[in-house]
Amino acid sequence: MFIKRLFIYLLLIFSFVLSQKISYKSVGKLVRLKSGKSKYYNVRELQYGIFGVSCDEAIINKENTSFELMGNVSLWDTTRFIRSEKAILKSYKGKYRAFFSNGVTFDQDSINIRSKFARFSELNSRTIFSDSVILRYINPNLSLYCKNIDVDTKSEYIIAKKVNNLVYMDSTYRGEAITNQIEYDVKGNLLTMPKRVKIEFNEHSLGSVDFKKLTHKELNSIQLKTLPYLKLMAKKGSYNFKTNNPYLKGDVKIFHIDSLGKKTTLFCDTLIGKSSRSKVYFNGNFSIFNDSLSISGKKSALDYKENILKVLKSPSLKFKGNLAVGDSCYIKFSNKKSIESVTIYGDSKISNPIENTYLTNEIKGKYIKIFFEENKPSFLQVNKEAICVYFKPEKGKSDYKKNIISGDTLKVIFEESILSSIQVLGGVRGEYIIGK
Repeated sequence: MFIKRLFIYLLLIFSFVLSQKISYKSVGKLVRLKSGKSKYYNVRELQYGIFGVSCDEAIINKENTSFELMGNVSLWDTTRFIRSEKAILKSYKGKYRAFFSNGVTFDQDSINIRSKFARFSELNSRTIFSDSVILRYINPNLSLYCKNIDVDTKSEYIIAKKVNNLVYMDSTYRGEAITNQIEYDVKGNLLTMPKRVKIEFNEHSLGSVDFKKLTHKELNSIQLKTLPYLKLMAKKGSYNFKTNNPYLKGDVKIFHIDSLGKKTTLFCDTLIGKSSRSKVYFNGNFSIFNDSLSISGKKSALDYKENILKVLKSPSLKFKGNLAVGDSCYIKFSNKKSIESVTIYGDSKISNPIENTYLTNEIKGKYIKIFFEENKPSFLQVNKEAICVYFKPEKGKSDYKKNIISGDTLKVIFEESILSSIQVLGGVRGEYIIGK
Protein backbone atom coordinates (compact mmCIF):
# COMPACT_ATOMS: atom_id res chain seq x y z
CA MET A 1 0.00 0.00 0.00
CA PHE A 2 1.29 3.44 -0.96
CA ILE A 3 1.06 4.91 2.59
CA LYS A 4 3.09 2.03 4.04
CA ARG A 5 5.72 2.60 1.33
CA LEU A 6 5.67 6.31 2.17
CA PHE A 7 6.30 5.52 5.82
CA ILE A 8 9.27 3.31 4.95
CA TYR A 9 10.73 6.08 2.78
CA LEU A 10 10.38 8.62 5.58
CA LEU A 11 11.90 6.16 8.02
CA LEU A 12 14.97 5.79 5.82
CA ILE A 13 15.51 9.46 4.98
CA PHE A 14 18.05 10.03 7.73
CA SER A 15 19.16 6.44 8.35
CA PHE A 16 22.86 7.20 7.80
CA VAL A 17 25.43 7.10 10.64
CA LEU A 18 26.80 10.56 11.41
CA SER A 19 29.98 9.33 13.09
CA GLN A 20 31.28 7.65 9.93
CA LYS A 21 34.41 9.06 8.35
CA ILE A 22 34.11 11.60 5.56
CA SER A 23 35.43 10.94 2.07
CA TYR A 24 36.32 14.19 0.28
CA LYS A 25 35.78 13.47 -3.40
CA SER A 26 35.44 16.95 -4.86
CA VAL A 27 35.72 20.05 -2.65
CA GLY A 28 36.92 23.60 -3.19
CA LYS A 29 38.78 25.98 -0.89
CA LEU A 30 39.45 24.89 2.72
CA VAL A 31 39.69 27.36 5.63
CA ARG A 32 40.64 26.36 9.18
CA LEU A 33 38.61 28.28 11.76
CA LYS A 34 39.88 29.30 15.22
CA SER A 35 37.33 26.98 16.79
CA GLY A 36 39.09 24.07 15.16
CA LYS A 37 36.34 23.56 12.66
CA SER A 38 36.99 23.19 8.94
CA LYS A 39 35.15 25.35 6.42
CA TYR A 40 34.88 24.16 2.87
CA TYR A 41 33.72 26.23 -0.10
CA ASN A 42 32.17 24.98 -3.32
CA VAL A 43 31.59 21.41 -2.14
CA ARG A 44 30.77 19.44 -5.27
CA GLU A 45 30.86 15.92 -3.83
CA LEU A 46 31.54 14.78 -0.31
CA GLN A 47 30.74 11.21 0.75
CA TYR A 48 29.18 11.01 4.23
CA GLY A 49 28.15 7.51 5.21
CA ILE A 50 25.78 6.25 2.52
CA PHE A 51 25.00 9.81 1.38
CA GLY A 52 26.67 12.04 -1.14
CA VAL A 53 26.69 15.73 -0.14
CA SER A 54 27.05 18.92 -2.13
CA CYS A 55 26.62 22.58 -1.10
CA ASP A 56 28.16 26.06 -1.47
CA GLU A 57 29.71 26.03 2.02
CA ALA A 58 30.25 23.36 4.69
CA ILE A 59 31.53 23.76 8.25
CA ILE A 60 32.62 20.48 9.91
CA ASN A 61 33.88 20.00 13.47
CA LYS A 62 37.10 18.14 14.33
CA GLU A 63 35.27 14.96 15.36
CA ASN A 64 33.31 14.84 12.10
CA THR A 65 30.08 14.63 14.13
CA SER A 66 28.61 18.04 13.26
CA PHE A 67 27.89 19.52 9.84
CA GLU A 68 26.64 22.98 8.92
CA LEU A 69 25.69 23.06 5.25
CA MET A 70 24.72 26.28 3.46
CA GLY A 71 23.59 27.20 -0.05
CA ASN A 72 22.20 24.72 -2.61
CA VAL A 73 22.41 21.82 -0.15
CA SER A 74 21.87 18.35 -1.64
CA LEU A 75 22.04 14.90 -0.02
CA TRP A 76 21.53 11.76 -2.09
CA ASP A 77 22.04 8.04 -2.34
CA THR A 78 20.97 5.53 -5.00
CA THR A 79 17.21 6.19 -4.58
CA ARG A 80 16.72 9.33 -2.45
CA PHE A 81 17.40 13.00 -3.05
CA ILE A 82 17.04 15.78 -0.43
CA ARG A 83 17.51 19.49 -1.22
CA SER A 84 17.43 22.62 0.94
CA GLU A 85 19.22 25.93 1.40
CA LYS A 86 20.51 25.09 4.88
CA ALA A 87 21.13 21.89 6.83
CA ILE A 88 22.63 20.94 10.20
CA LEU A 89 23.66 17.36 10.90
CA LYS A 90 24.83 16.43 14.40
CA SER A 91 24.81 13.82 17.16
CA TYR A 92 23.44 14.19 20.70
CA LYS A 93 23.90 11.61 23.49
CA GLY A 94 24.93 9.06 20.89
CA LYS A 95 21.78 9.72 18.87
CA TYR A 96 21.59 11.60 15.61
CA ARG A 97 19.67 14.65 14.51
CA ALA A 98 19.28 16.50 11.23
CA PHE A 99 17.70 19.90 10.50
CA PHE A 100 16.84 21.24 7.05
CA SER A 101 15.51 24.76 6.42
CA ASN A 102 14.77 27.49 3.87
CA GLY A 103 12.89 25.24 1.48
CA VAL A 104 13.11 21.44 1.63
CA THR A 105 12.49 18.99 -1.22
CA PHE A 106 12.52 15.21 -0.82
CA ASP A 107 12.27 12.83 -3.81
CA GLN A 108 12.19 9.05 -3.92
CA ASP A 109 10.62 6.93 -6.64
CA SER A 110 7.03 8.22 -7.00
CA ILE A 111 7.03 10.38 -3.82
CA ASN A 112 7.79 14.09 -3.66
CA ILE A 113 7.58 16.17 -0.45
CA ARG A 114 8.09 19.93 -0.21
CA SER A 115 8.16 22.01 2.98
CA LYS A 116 9.92 25.01 4.49
CA PHE A 117 11.52 22.95 7.26
CA ALA A 118 12.30 19.32 8.09
CA ARG A 119 13.96 17.62 11.02
CA PHE A 120 14.89 14.13 12.13
CA SER A 121 15.59 12.96 15.67
CA GLU A 122 16.82 9.46 16.44
CA LEU A 123 16.46 10.28 20.16
CA ASN A 124 12.64 10.32 20.04
CA SER A 125 12.22 8.45 16.74
CA ARG A 126 10.57 11.37 14.95
CA THR A 127 10.69 12.75 11.42
CA ILE A 128 8.84 16.03 10.88
CA PHE A 129 8.18 18.12 7.76
CA SER A 130 6.74 21.49 8.75
CA ASP A 131 5.29 24.72 7.37
CA SER A 132 3.39 24.59 4.06
CA VAL A 133 3.95 20.88 3.41
CA ILE A 134 2.98 19.50 0.00
CA LEU A 135 3.18 15.72 -0.49
CA ARG A 136 2.75 14.25 -3.96
CA TYR A 137 2.40 10.55 -4.69
CA ILE A 138 2.12 9.04 -8.16
CA ASN A 139 0.02 5.90 -8.75
CA PRO A 140 -2.38 6.38 -7.14
CA ASN A 141 -2.31 10.10 -7.85
CA LEU A 142 -2.53 11.83 -4.47
CA SER A 143 -1.64 15.34 -3.38
CA LEU A 144 -1.67 16.38 0.31
CA TYR A 145 -1.31 19.99 1.48
CA CYS A 146 -0.95 20.54 5.23
CA LYS A 147 0.93 22.46 7.95
CA ASN A 148 3.16 19.58 8.97
CA ILE A 149 3.67 15.80 8.76
CA ASP A 150 4.91 14.03 11.89
CA VAL A 151 6.25 10.47 11.63
CA ASP A 152 6.82 8.38 14.76
CA THR A 153 9.25 5.75 13.47
CA LYS A 154 9.06 3.70 16.68
CA SER A 155 5.31 3.19 16.87
CA GLU A 156 4.98 3.41 13.07
CA TYR A 157 2.40 6.19 13.16
CA ILE A 158 2.03 9.18 10.81
CA ILE A 159 0.08 12.36 11.60
CA ALA A 160 -0.63 15.17 9.13
CA LYS A 161 -1.85 18.23 11.07
CA LYS A 162 -3.72 21.35 9.99
CA VAL A 163 -4.60 19.71 6.70
CA ASN A 164 -5.74 22.02 3.92
CA ASN A 165 -6.86 19.26 1.59
CA LEU A 166 -6.07 15.82 0.19
CA VAL A 167 -6.65 15.49 -3.56
CA TYR A 168 -7.09 12.25 -5.53
CA MET A 169 -7.03 12.22 -9.32
CA ASP A 170 -7.55 9.63 -12.06
CA SER A 171 -8.50 9.81 -15.73
CA THR A 172 -12.18 10.41 -14.86
CA TYR A 173 -12.59 11.70 -11.30
CA ARG A 174 -11.09 14.25 -8.96
CA GLY A 175 -11.72 13.61 -5.27
CA GLU A 176 -10.95 16.04 -2.46
CA ALA A 177 -10.93 15.43 1.30
CA ILE A 178 -11.06 18.47 3.59
CA THR A 179 -10.32 17.78 7.24
CA ASN A 180 -8.15 19.19 10.03
CA GLN A 181 -6.04 16.11 10.68
CA ILE A 182 -5.12 12.81 9.02
CA GLU A 183 -3.53 9.90 10.92
CA TYR A 184 -2.13 6.64 9.58
CA ASP A 185 -1.34 3.53 11.60
CA VAL A 186 1.18 1.61 9.48
CA LYS A 187 0.91 -1.64 11.46
CA GLY A 188 -2.87 -1.64 11.32
CA ASN A 189 -2.95 -0.16 7.79
CA LEU A 190 -5.65 2.21 9.05
CA LEU A 191 -6.16 5.79 7.83
CA THR A 192 -8.11 7.95 10.31
CA MET A 193 -9.61 11.43 10.08
CA PRO A 194 -10.43 12.09 13.77
CA LYS A 195 -11.96 15.52 13.24
CA ARG A 196 -14.77 16.77 11.02
CA VAL A 197 -14.31 15.60 7.45
CA LYS A 198 -15.79 16.49 4.06
CA ILE A 199 -15.07 14.48 0.89
CA GLU A 200 -16.20 15.54 -2.61
CA PHE A 201 -16.01 13.75 -5.97
CA ASN A 202 -16.50 15.31 -9.42
CA GLU A 203 -15.84 14.18 -12.96
CA HIS A 204 -13.38 16.17 -15.05
CA SER A 205 -12.90 16.35 -18.83
CA LEU A 206 -9.10 16.23 -19.01
CA GLY A 207 -8.96 12.51 -19.81
CA SER A 208 -5.47 11.08 -19.53
CA VAL A 209 -3.27 13.67 -17.79
CA ASP A 210 0.32 13.75 -16.56
CA PHE A 211 -0.46 14.11 -12.88
CA LYS A 212 3.23 14.45 -12.00
CA LYS A 213 3.51 17.70 -13.95
CA LEU A 214 0.50 19.33 -12.30
CA THR A 215 1.23 21.58 -9.34
CA HIS A 216 -0.99 21.49 -6.25
CA LYS A 217 -2.40 24.87 -7.29
CA GLU A 218 -3.25 23.53 -10.75
CA LEU A 219 -4.93 20.48 -9.20
CA ASN A 220 -7.19 22.77 -7.18
CA SER A 221 -8.12 24.87 -10.22
CA ILE A 222 -9.03 22.06 -12.65
CA GLN A 223 -12.33 22.70 -14.42
CA LEU A 224 -14.77 20.10 -13.07
CA LYS A 225 -18.08 18.88 -14.42
CA THR A 226 -21.07 19.97 -12.36
CA LEU A 227 -22.67 16.52 -12.70
CA PRO A 228 -22.42 13.83 -11.46
CA TYR A 229 -21.46 14.95 -7.94
CA LEU A 230 -20.91 13.18 -4.61
CA LYS A 231 -20.22 14.69 -1.17
CA LEU A 232 -19.72 12.89 2.16
CA MET A 233 -19.59 14.63 5.55
CA ALA A 234 -19.13 13.35 9.12
CA LYS A 235 -17.64 14.26 12.49
CA LYS A 236 -14.91 11.66 11.93
CA GLY A 237 -14.00 8.85 9.59
CA SER A 238 -11.50 6.14 8.75
CA TYR A 239 -10.50 3.71 6.00
CA ASN A 240 -8.95 0.27 6.54
CA PHE A 241 -6.67 -0.56 3.61
CA LYS A 242 -6.39 -4.22 4.63
CA THR A 243 -10.11 -4.81 4.32
CA ASN A 244 -11.05 -1.82 2.09
CA ASN A 245 -13.69 -0.87 4.66
CA PRO A 246 -14.81 2.77 5.16
CA TYR A 247 -16.18 4.12 8.44
CA LEU A 248 -18.00 7.40 9.11
CA LYS A 249 -19.45 8.47 12.46
CA GLY A 250 -21.44 11.41 13.80
CA ASP A 251 -23.94 13.43 11.74
CA VAL A 252 -23.14 11.46 8.59
CA LYS A 253 -24.47 13.18 5.46
CA ILE A 254 -24.16 11.98 1.86
CA PHE A 255 -25.32 14.09 -1.09
CA HIS A 256 -25.41 12.64 -4.60
CA ILE A 257 -26.51 14.19 -7.90
CA ASP A 258 -26.48 11.90 -10.94
CA SER A 259 -25.73 12.90 -14.53
CA LEU A 260 -29.41 13.77 -15.11
CA GLY A 261 -29.54 16.10 -12.10
CA LYS A 262 -31.51 13.73 -9.85
CA LYS A 263 -30.64 14.41 -6.20
CA THR A 264 -30.38 11.82 -3.44
CA THR A 265 -29.61 12.68 0.20
CA LEU A 266 -28.72 10.27 3.01
CA PHE A 267 -28.43 10.90 6.77
CA CYS A 268 -27.35 8.44 9.48
CA ASP A 269 -25.50 8.26 12.80
CA THR A 270 -22.85 5.76 11.67
CA LEU A 271 -21.81 4.25 8.32
CA ILE A 272 -19.78 1.01 8.27
CA GLY A 273 -18.60 -0.56 5.03
CA LYS A 274 -17.93 -4.32 4.74
CA SER A 275 -16.43 -4.93 1.31
CA SER A 276 -16.07 -8.70 1.91
CA ARG A 277 -19.87 -8.87 2.19
CA SER A 278 -20.57 -6.18 -0.45
CA LYS A 279 -22.57 -4.32 2.18
CA VAL A 280 -22.79 -0.92 3.88
CA TYR A 281 -24.43 -0.72 7.32
CA PHE A 282 -26.24 2.38 8.60
CA ASN A 283 -26.58 2.31 12.38
CA GLY A 284 -28.75 4.55 14.54
CA ASN A 285 -31.20 6.94 12.91
CA PHE A 286 -31.23 6.59 9.12
CA SER A 287 -33.00 8.40 6.30
CA ILE A 288 -32.60 8.66 2.54
CA PHE A 289 -34.72 10.65 0.12
CA ASN A 290 -34.96 12.00 -3.41
CA ASP A 291 -37.65 13.70 -5.47
CA SER A 292 -39.96 10.67 -5.49
CA LEU A 293 -39.16 8.65 -2.37
CA SER A 294 -38.27 9.10 1.31
CA ILE A 295 -37.07 6.19 3.50
CA SER A 296 -36.24 6.27 7.20
CA GLY A 297 -35.56 3.75 9.96
CA LYS A 298 -33.41 2.86 12.95
CA LYS A 299 -31.13 0.19 11.51
CA SER A 300 -30.38 -0.39 7.83
CA ALA A 301 -28.03 -2.19 5.45
CA LEU A 302 -27.35 -1.77 1.73
CA ASP A 303 -26.33 -4.85 -0.26
CA TYR A 304 -24.79 -3.16 -3.30
CA LYS A 305 -24.15 -6.47 -5.05
CA GLU A 306 -27.84 -7.42 -4.96
CA ASN A 307 -29.09 -3.77 -5.11
CA ILE A 308 -31.21 -4.23 -1.97
CA LEU A 309 -31.65 -1.78 0.90
CA LYS A 310 -32.84 -3.47 4.10
CA VAL A 311 -34.46 -1.32 6.80
CA LEU A 312 -34.55 -3.67 9.77
CA LYS A 313 -36.21 -1.52 12.43
CA SER A 314 -39.08 1.01 12.36
CA PRO A 315 -39.16 1.55 8.57
CA SER A 316 -41.11 4.46 7.15
CA LEU A 317 -41.53 5.10 3.40
CA LYS A 318 -43.16 8.09 1.73
CA PHE A 319 -43.91 8.01 -1.99
CA LYS A 320 -46.43 9.93 -4.10
CA GLY A 321 -48.43 11.05 -1.06
CA ASN A 322 -48.45 7.55 0.48
CA LEU A 323 -46.95 6.56 3.83
CA ALA A 324 -45.86 2.93 4.37
CA VAL A 325 -44.76 1.54 7.76
CA GLY A 326 -44.02 -1.90 9.19
CA ASP A 327 -41.65 -3.93 11.35
CA SER A 328 -39.01 -4.13 8.57
CA CYS A 329 -38.78 -3.67 4.82
CA TYR A 330 -36.61 -4.50 1.79
CA ILE A 331 -36.25 -2.04 -1.11
CA LYS A 332 -35.05 -3.58 -4.38
CA PHE A 333 -33.39 -1.28 -6.95
CA SER A 334 -32.89 -1.89 -10.65
CA ASN A 335 -29.49 -1.59 -12.32
CA LYS A 336 -30.55 1.93 -13.30
CA LYS A 337 -30.94 2.72 -9.57
CA SER A 338 -34.70 3.24 -9.84
CA ILE A 339 -37.01 1.43 -7.40
CA GLU A 340 -38.10 -2.00 -8.56
CA SER A 341 -40.08 -3.17 -5.53
CA VAL A 342 -40.70 -2.57 -1.81
CA THR A 343 -41.50 -5.46 0.54
CA ILE A 344 -42.84 -4.67 4.03
CA TYR A 345 -42.88 -7.31 6.77
CA GLY A 346 -44.75 -7.61 10.08
CA ASP A 347 -47.61 -5.28 11.01
CA SER A 348 -47.65 -3.38 7.71
CA LYS A 349 -49.72 -0.40 6.70
CA ILE A 350 -49.96 1.99 3.76
CA SER A 351 -51.98 5.18 4.24
CA ASN A 352 -52.96 7.96 1.86
CA PRO A 353 -54.66 11.12 3.28
CA ILE A 354 -57.46 12.62 1.20
CA GLU A 355 -56.87 16.29 0.46
CA ASN A 356 -59.02 18.86 2.31
CA THR A 357 -60.49 16.18 4.60
CA TYR A 358 -59.64 14.32 7.78
CA LEU A 359 -60.10 11.01 5.96
CA THR A 360 -57.33 8.56 5.09
CA ASN A 361 -57.29 5.56 2.77
CA GLU A 362 -55.48 2.60 4.35
CA ILE A 363 -54.19 -0.84 3.40
CA LYS A 364 -53.07 -3.22 6.17
CA GLY A 365 -51.62 -6.70 6.37
CA LYS A 366 -48.79 -8.87 7.65
CA TYR A 367 -46.94 -8.73 4.34
CA ILE A 368 -47.12 -6.04 1.65
CA LYS A 369 -45.18 -5.96 -1.61
CA ILE A 370 -45.30 -2.94 -3.94
CA PHE A 371 -43.99 -3.02 -7.52
CA PHE A 372 -42.83 0.17 -9.24
CA GLU A 373 -42.44 1.42 -12.79
CA GLU A 374 -40.30 4.55 -13.27
CA ASN A 375 -40.39 5.09 -9.48
CA LYS A 376 -44.22 5.08 -9.48
CA PRO A 377 -46.33 2.35 -7.79
CA SER A 378 -47.97 0.09 -10.40
CA PHE A 379 -49.10 -3.00 -8.47
CA LEU A 380 -49.50 -3.94 -4.80
CA GLN A 381 -50.16 -7.26 -3.09
CA VAL A 382 -51.12 -7.79 0.57
CA ASN A 383 -50.97 -11.23 2.21
CA LYS A 384 -52.27 -12.42 5.60
CA GLU A 385 -55.05 -10.46 7.33
CA ALA A 386 -55.35 -8.09 4.38
CA ILE A 387 -57.65 -5.08 4.92
CA CYS A 388 -58.32 -2.12 2.64
CA VAL A 389 -60.22 0.96 3.84
CA TYR A 390 -60.90 3.59 1.17
CA PHE A 391 -63.25 6.53 0.69
CA LYS A 392 -65.06 7.65 -2.45
CA PRO A 393 -67.12 10.86 -2.71
CA GLU A 394 -70.81 10.59 -3.58
CA LYS A 395 -71.76 12.35 -6.77
CA GLY A 396 -73.02 15.86 -6.14
CA LYS A 397 -72.51 15.56 -2.37
CA SER A 398 -69.80 16.43 0.13
CA ASP A 399 -70.21 13.06 1.87
CA TYR A 400 -67.81 10.15 1.27
CA LYS A 401 -68.63 6.48 0.96
CA LYS A 402 -66.47 4.37 3.24
CA ASN A 403 -65.51 0.98 1.86
CA ILE A 404 -63.92 -1.78 3.94
CA ILE A 405 -62.61 -4.86 2.14
CA SER A 406 -60.75 -7.76 3.76
CA GLY A 407 -59.51 -11.20 2.79
CA ASP A 408 -56.55 -13.57 2.70
CA THR A 409 -54.89 -11.80 -0.24
CA LEU A 410 -55.50 -8.36 -1.65
CA LYS A 411 -54.25 -7.13 -5.03
CA VAL A 412 -54.29 -3.45 -6.01
CA ILE A 413 -53.55 -1.94 -9.43
CA PHE A 414 -52.45 1.70 -9.76
CA GLU A 415 -52.60 4.04 -12.73
CA GLU A 416 -50.33 7.11 -12.46
CA SER A 417 -49.96 6.37 -8.72
CA ILE A 418 -53.77 6.44 -8.24
CA LEU A 419 -55.69 3.34 -7.11
CA SER A 420 -57.49 1.88 -10.13
CA SER A 421 -58.86 -1.52 -9.06
CA ILE A 422 -58.84 -3.97 -6.14
CA GLN A 423 -59.04 -7.77 -6.23
CA VAL A 424 -59.61 -9.84 -3.06
CA LEU A 425 -58.88 -13.58 -2.84
CA GLY A 426 -59.94 -15.98 -0.05
CA GLY A 427 -62.10 -15.17 2.98
CA VAL A 428 -63.63 -12.16 1.22
CA ARG A 429 -65.59 -9.72 3.37
CA GLY A 430 -66.80 -6.18 2.62
CA GLU A 431 -68.62 -3.22 4.17
CA TYR A 432 -70.11 -0.15 2.58
CA ILE A 433 -70.88 2.89 4.80
CA ILE A 434 -72.31 6.23 3.63
CA GLY A 435 -71.61 9.59 5.21
CA LYS A 436 -68.42 8.76 6.96
